[in-house]
Amino acid sequence: MIKPTNILPGETLFDVAVRNYGHLQGVFILTKDNGIGMTDDLSPGTELKVDDSLSFKSLKGISISLQTTELPNEVTVEPSQNMFDLAVQVYGDLSGVSILAKDNGHEMTGELSAGEVLRSRKEVANKLVVDFYKGRNIKPATGLSPEEADELKPEGIDFWAIEYDFEVS
Repeated sequence: MIKPTNILPGETLFDVAVRNYGHLQGVFILTKDNGIGMTDDLSPGTELKVDDSLSFKSLKGISISLQTTELPNEVTVEPSQNMFDLAVQVYGDLSGVSILAKDNGHEMTGELSAGEVLRSRKEVANKLVVDFYKGRNIKPATGLSPEEADELKPEGIDFWAIEYDFEVS
């Protein structure tokens, strides 16, 4: 049965989908039933048609099998990983970067060696992110490889030449 619902102040189409269907997949139904796009700007009070016979609230969560050889409180540094990459991998967000650095005697922006094993705490900030990375064996590595670092041209006043890199007037 189709029923009307109004967009509340500050809500997006995604918020309306979760509120009415219990899941983000409801966005597709809302766009189809109301002839709107997913990124359309909608004002508070806009009335949308909602099919209340559909619900995603009964969907079961996706189970992710965790296959890892590391202990739950240890992480091995991969090539090009930095402390920020590891914080997201281990704790689920960047809030753990200072904890990880302190617990392992490192600076937050210091260099890490590939193969180094760091200790981590059991508590995580965002379990969903941690499980996602573990389940898919994703190990973010945003640092520069040694080859990429060698390609960078040194910059700064120690490397500039007058009349070549800058002019004196």
